[in-house]
Amino acid sequence: MNEEPSQSSRELGRNVLHLVLGQVTTTTLTILLTAIIARSLGASDFGLLYLMTSIATFAYVVVDWGHGPYVVREVARHPERAGELLGSVMAVRTATLVAVCGPAVATTWLLGYDTRTLVLTATMLAAWLPIFLVLSYSWIFRGRERMDYDAIMNVALKLFTVALASVFLILGGRLLALIRLGARRNDHVGPGLDPVPAAPPFRDSRHPRNGS
Repeated sequence: MNEEPSQSSRELGRNVLHLVLGQVTTTTLTILLTAIIARSLGASDFGLLYLMTSIATFAYVVVDWGHGPYVVREVARHPERAGELLGSVMAVRTATLVAVCGPAVATTWLLGYDTRTLVLTATMLAAWLPIFLVLSYSWIFRGRERMDYDAIMNVALKLFTVALASVFLILGGRLLALIRLGARRNDHVGPGLDPVPAAPPFRDSRHPRNGS
């Protein structure tokens, strides 16, 4: 009679362990990646990357609006609906990004930033989408209580990002290459939240308009 609670406790402990290990690993890799990018880009471009990451993060708050808890809960209740829910949430997230991309870039323009910053911001918004869609699987794994798959997926994605970003930088790639890679994406849907560094100094890319 005590076997079922004991088994549930073991499963809970195992799931927590997987999430903690995944979080520690991806955070360590994120710190390493941030150091590599900062040393390679310099203060100006790294500051611009920080700015665009902040803009994209706010935009993706809208893209990700409340989907995670709902999908996890529904998959836990109705595992047979996992495919249907995953397909639906991917379609909704893509459509939402299309809707918020214009206002996000327009807001950047209203703040006075130059054309290069506007183009790079739009590029970053688009570049983050594939990874965000892949990370939707995290909710399916959590609904099925497979935190090990969740942690493995996040660690694999972060390792891939660090490796590819390092190759791009070694071969002479700069800011645009890193943005296309999505190298500063915030993994807010699974283990691997990017620690937010202190804002570095950077050249102000805003330009005066109307002679002001």
